[in-house]
Amino acid sequence: MGSAMSTLKQVGFFSLACVHLYCVSKLAEPGSNLFSWHPFLSSAAFGLIMPEAFTQISRLSEFGRRFSHRNRVTMHWVLQSISVILAGVGLACIFINKNQFKRPHLTTYHSWLGLSTFLYAVLQSLGGLFIMYPKWKPSFAPGTANMKVYHAVSAASLMLCASATMFFSNYSLWFAKHKLNTTVYATGMWIYPAVLALRALWTVYESGAFGRLMGKPGPAPLADSKDTSSL
Repeated sequence: MGSAMSTLKQVGFFSLACVHLYCVSKLAEPGSNLFSWHPFLSSAAFGLIMPEAFTQISRLSEFGRRFSHRNRVTMHWVLQSISVILAGVGLACIFINKNQFKRPHLTTYHSWLGLSTFLYAVLQSLGGLFIMYPKWKPSFAPGTANMKVYHAVSAASLMLCASATMFFSNYSLWFAKHKLNTTVYATGMWIYPAVLALRALWTVYESGAFGRLMGKPGPAPLADSKDTSSL
């Protein structure tokens, strides 16, 4: 029963992410102009791919359990790298678009949150790189075991930032100008940020990472003794 519920939750979250991206694509019509790629690529990065990278590394993931820890790590960093690249391209699109029309940068909560979330994602990826290659780690950094816990909890914070950024996009001039809030597709843009935040907190809570951060024991280890994942 637990296995079925875990699978159902993952399929449900993934389906909602796909529906959200579809709603964004219907509203933005990617390819119609340079700006249109910004909401589409950013939503694909932070709303679909990054949450999957976060979920698939977890040893509580029903899909992830079918693979070894090494393979899960590979899936995680590949998906995370793709998400950061897409987010970077989306950021470049809005930067170039504003320059073309001589519009000021960073004038809204959405823009500040978006830039901060992107930089956060880059730092989060750098932290993951230090976990994979401890020899590259700065001398002041904590031990690898502690870094894994910090990395997991920080990932939840990153997804919360992403959900806040997407929420404030609903107050952007682009959203208001086209009166998109009157369309059925806009409904997904209001609902999904809350779902993303819930997914982040639930995944880390189930993993026991919050407890380990506070010095409490985490969940029971798996039968695979080589599995040293922090989630």
